[in-house]
Amino acid sequence: MQTMPPVKSGISELDELTGGFFPGELTIVGARIEIGKTTFIISIIKNLIMNHTAKPVLFSMDLRSFSIKRHLVSMISGVSS
Repeated sequence: MQTMPPVKSGISELDELTGGFFPGELTIVGARIEIGKTTFIISIIKNLIMNHTAKPVLFSMDLRSFSIKRHLVSMISGVSS
């Protein structure tokens, strides 16, 4: 049985530490409030989308879909939200 290669996050330090994301795994990011969890996750999603390496799924208990999309568009375009 052939295993799928890991998907790289686009953040080299993270990929060195973890080896990337592996198919079938659930990754949870947690930290104190106002640490930058949303920006961190959305930057990974942006990298995955822009590099066509994966189709990410994000479940957030903090933000509504519109806020996440606005954050992502702002990050891609370079225009402040």
